[in-house]
Amino acid sequence: MRRLLRWIRTLLVGVVVLALVAVLVVYVMSEIQLRSTYRTFEATATTLEIPTDPDAIEEGIRLARLRGCYDGCHGAGFSGEVLLDEPFPFNVLLGRMTAPDLTRLAAERTDRELERGIRHGVNPDGHTVLVMPSDMFQGLADEDLSRILAAIRAAPRTDGPGPARRLGPLARYLLLSGVFPQAAAHVDHATPPPAAAPSEPIALGHYLALTTCTECHGRDLRGAP
Repeated sequence: MRRLLRWIRTLLVGVVVLALVAVLVVYVMSEIQLRSTYRTFEATATTLEIPTDPDAIEEGIRLARLRGCYDGCHGAGFSGEVLLDEPFPFNVLLGRMTAPDLTRLAAERTDRELERGIRHGVNPDGHTVLVMPSDMFQGLADEDLSRILAAIRAAPRTDGPGPARRLGPLARYLLLSGVFPQAAAHVDHATPPPAAAPSEPIALGHYLALTTCTECHGRDLRGAP
C-alpha cells in the first residue's frame, strides 16, 4: 500500500510539474509574440482631414454603426464594452479584455494614432492590438474613416472602460492558436487605402462587403470558423 501511495504521489507531482512547465512555455511564447516586431513597425502615413459639420458627423455615426463600432463591439454609442471578464476561476484562466470607450481614446490620442490603431492594428506604443478587425478596416476609405472619427470626437465624453488586456494562461494559449488574433499580423500595411468609396454599384458593393462583412465571413468572404 505504501508503495502504491508513493507511486501516486510521484505521479501527481510529475503532473503538476509538467503543467507548470507548459504554462511557463505558453507564457514565454505568447509574450514573445506580443512584444514582437510591431514595436518598431511604421505604418504608411495617412493624413486625414476630420470634418466638423453636422451632416458629416451624422454620416459618421451611420458608418460607425454599420461597421459595428457604434452600438456594437464598443458598446452603446462609443462608450466601450467589456468583452472578456468571466467569474472565478475563468477570470484567472482567461483574464480580462475590453473594447475601450472611444470617447476616452479620442481625448487621449491624435487622429494619426487612432487611424493607425483602426487600420493597422498598432497601438501608440508599437504593440499589436488584439481582436480588432483591422484587416477589415485597412481598406476603409479616407473619407469614410474621417467621418467616423468626426463622430467619435463629437460624441459626449463618457466614462466607459479604457484599454485593458490581462491574459491568463488559457487566453495566451488561444493567442498562440490564433483564436485571439493579433490585428497587426493580418494587415497589408503597404497598400494605401482609397481616398473615397467607389460610386459604381458593383465596385461599391465590393467595397462595402470587404469593409463590413469580412470580420465574420473571412477575408475572402468564403466563411470562417
